[in-house]
Amino acid sequence: MRIGENDVVFRRCGRCEAQAWEGAEGQMTLKRVLDLARIPR
Repeated sequence: MRIGENDVVFRRCGRCEAQAWEGAEGQMTLKRVLDLARIPR
């Protein structure tokens, strides 16, 4: 998916239910994803 100007992928394992966000720079924290999605005021 595209968040802001960044391509981001959400991955989830169906067996162990591990979840991860990944971007061009590698794995991202949820905080980083939310910061990218925030609308500047």
